[in-house]
Amino acid sequence: MSSNRYRQLLKLIRYGLGVAALAWIIQQAAWGRVVETIGGMNRIAVTVILVLTVLEVLSRFAMWHVLLNALRRTPFSTAARATLTVSFVNQVIPSRVSGRSLAPVVLRQYTRYDWSELVPVAGFHTALYAVLNGAVALFGLALFASSFSKGLLIAVSVSAALYLVVGPSILLMGIRQRGPAG
Repeated sequence: MSSNRYRQLLKLIRYGLGVAALAWIIQQAAWGRVVETIGGMNRIAVTVILVLTVLEVLSRFAMWHVLLNALRRTPFSTAARATLTVSFVNQVIPSRVSGRSLAPVVLRQYTRYDWSELVPVAGFHTALYAVLNGAVALFGLALFASSFSKGLLIAVSVSAALYLVVGPSILLMGIRQRGPAG
């Protein structure tokens, strides 16, 4: 089998698996309940949720794009495909750690960059993601703290604190790893 045919076959298999996984996910949803819930919501709230969801996805694409462009010019579509693949892994395997740990492998698949470049970029991305999640959680706490029960307030506070400790810790470890010669 020629190299070109082999690549086309792999692409066809990959897209086939993607379509099958999407069909399975769509089939699993309780669409009647989803429509009923959304129908009972304020239209402005639904619009805000949809806009924020799209912005969140685009910001994830952009974060990978910026980080990969720091290595060398990388198409936005490459960053988007890598993001979607890591997100898919996170949905299939019940741990966000799995997707984060596989990010260098996924990036290597799409970019062919050196491991020595991709592992630090993936670590930096994880740190930025943690800091961003912690900051958003703190912002949410500031806005809605009076609406939370004491237990939920403690749980969200601890979660935000963990993000805000882990993210900067990863960044600090990366800086210390480079050493004085940098």
